[in-house]
Amino acid sequence: MKKFVPILLGLMAALLPFTTHALLPAFPSISAYIHVLPNKMLMVLSAGYIGLLVGLLIFGPLSDTYGRKRILMVGSIFYVVSSLLCGLSHNSFSMILLLFFQSFGGAAILISAYAIARDLFFNKDLTDTLASIAMIIMCVPLVAPFVGTALIVHDHWQNIFYFLAACGSLISVMAFSLTETKTASLQALTLAGVVEQYMQHFKNKLFMKQALCIGCAMGIMFSFIGSSSIVYINFFGISTLFFSYIFATMGLSIFLANYCLKKLKNNYSLATIQRGAISLTFFGCFANLLCVTWQPNNWILFSSIMFFILFGVSLTSSTLMSNALNAIKNNVASAASLIQLSRACIAMLTGFSMSFFLHGNIATLIYQQLILAIIMGALIFPNKSASLSAVIATVTKPS
Repeated sequence: MKKFVPILLGLMAALLPFTTHALLPAFPSISAYIHVLPNKMLMVLSAGYIGLLVGLLIFGPLSDTYGRKRILMVGSIFYVVSSLLCGLSHNSFSMILLLFFQSFGGAAILISAYAIARDLFFNKDLTDTLASIAMIIMCVPLVAPFVGTALIVHDHWQNIFYFLAACGSLISVMAFSLTETKTASLQALTLAGVVEQYMQHFKNKLFMKQALCIGCAMGIMFSFIGSSSIVYINFFGISTLFFSYIFATMGLSIFLANYCLKKLKNNYSLATIQRGAISLTFFGCFANLLCVTWQPNNWILFSSIMFFILFGVSLTSSTLMSNALNAIKNNVASAASLIQLSRACIAMLTGFSMSFFLHGNIATLIYQQLILAIIMGALIFPNKSASLSAVIATVTKPS
């Protein structure tokens, strides 16, 4: 039974990303039905983003206090009921409100996945589990849009929300079959208790470094994902269909990185893999900066280097996540909440940055990725005088 747990946790963690990607094909139909301009639909979806942030802050401490399954049940109810009601929504106000509560409940499911993973697994077993979760999440952008398209029959976009409610119900029922991994506290949670839990993590310098680096890694990935269509279609002149193939190939790099991590962890220490991955990311960003400077129209070279950047940063993210959660002994769910908040906030900042500065020069994308890679290196490498080439040399030595 335990060997199926990583798959179940992966499905739990992938539910919210699946929700967003499945809805993408229905944007035109939904906007017409609720009388919102298509370009304003992102503002409607931002309600879900806010719901996620609020849910992360609230459900983390609640899960550490009252147990994983109780909070998972509460989050599942929010998610399933909100999804069903979204299908019955007739105006923008109700849609915004329901999307908020849908993501609010989804945050509890997301946090439960990582908290249960840390409760059940440790060290390299935890790394293996987190890599499996990341691989499942990576399948979402490739599968969800096709599912969403198939569910829209004669513009019946409501089918997508009903399907999401069914998915939430099924995943939750499967999760409830797991034994409780966190005994509920006898003391009621207070606001002071919530602050105390988070302050405990803020004082943990090792954990905070890892959490910030995870956010930077997400920023590197999101800066490309969020601007990829503009880069390839507008700058390189690639067709929309061919862009979808390129995007799928880039997604494959993230999948392969986590597959390789499951193999590498048996022969190398996580610190060695982590340093090598950060070094690969840094040199990849530097190489791509040279590429867009000297050969700005060479999309093949740009894509090839970006493939290795995403490979390196995904490898970095999974090892960082494992190290961060391994550094925590108590209040694991609130720690997972902080990690997800770091990822969400830095991704949001990179998205805003791209929307303002990505005008006529894709070097802006590479500069942003390079800066984030430098920040990761500065936070992780203990010996600041050590060169990156020396760090890469350690990869050749087994632990």
